[in-house]
Amino acid sequence: TGTKIISMQMVWRAAAGIVLVATFGFLLNWFTNQPQIKTIASANGKMKVVLPDNSVVWLNKNSEISFAEKFTGNKREVKLKGEAFFEVVHDDAHAFIIMANNTVTEDIGTSFNVRALNSERKVEVTVATGKVSFAEAGDKSKVFLEPGDKGVWNGTTHQLSSLKNTDLNFLAWQTNKLVFDKNNLRDVAATLGNYYNTKFDVTEQT
Repeated sequence: TGTKIISMQMVWRAAAGIVLVATFGFLLNWFTNQPQIKTIASANGKMKVVLPDNSVVWLNKNSEISFAEKFTGNKREVKLKGEAFFEVVHDDAHAFIIMANNTVTEDIGTSFNVRALNSERKVEVTVATGKVSFAEAGDKSKVFLEPGDKGVWNGTTHQLSSLKNTDLNFLAWQTNKLVFDKNNLRDVAATLGNYYNTKFDVTEQT
């Protein structure tokens, strides 16, 4: 019988092929198991969105939210463009994080409104229930907001502030209800203009 001689070059080629196949299989498995990002836009109407953890997001018109089809790790992260009201499922072990116009809002379980319109050089977070933290992305300084509080981030000065919410109609877009209590005519016109996306001119007569 003949004797076959296997050179080291052939051995190295075979080993390289095995490594290549194994690497390809690993990468294929990694990409296959990565959560797919889902983006939902509300266009010209309001929209209710249920997230993978059963948290509920009410998108205002012309708003957009992006999130993984399945939350993994120790946090639930979403990205918002526009305005939305969040009703977050309580979960101590998995913080809920909203990225919006260079700000980070973090919550465990509560309900609050985030306003981050591209047309405005600011972001506002108004809390209805529970407690959230609000900060500029990449900045360790943050404010903690409780029911009745509003956090405001100024995109021009990068200043972060916390104040009491005096706007009774901050959720009018979601509830379809407007409330006025001893407001002057200019404030009423501004609120109606924002609600109906129409400019109302107020002329004072002497």
